[in-house]
Amino acid sequence: MPLEGIMQGAIDRKRAIKLAGVTKAISDPVRMRIISLLAQADRRGMRVFEMQTAIGLSQPTTSHHLKLLKEAGMVKRQRVGRAVTYRLDAGALAALFKTITAAATKNK
Repeated sequence: MPLEGIMQGAIDRKRAIKLAGVTKAISDPVRMRIISLLAQADRRGMRVFEMQTAIGLSQPTTSHHLKLLKEAGMVKRQRVGRAVTYRLDAGALAALFKTITAAATKNK
């Protein structure tokens, strides 16, 4: 997980690159909407066509955003036959919020 240990001191270049990838992936408004949709989905997750309908984008555009979130470690992808289902990676999301909370409260 790219976010573990960030508050334990200065990070090296490799770690900074990984963290930048995560924050870049979630900084896009469409990807934040996808994260929000997946957070509201049940445990089975959502298929691409369900998300594209909800956010009003084409299948290729929706798939592109999902690919970036997957590469950043924020979502998990599962193929069952021809259907592809996406779910939030709960551990990644928890680590992200833990990091943000630690950074926000460290200097109080």
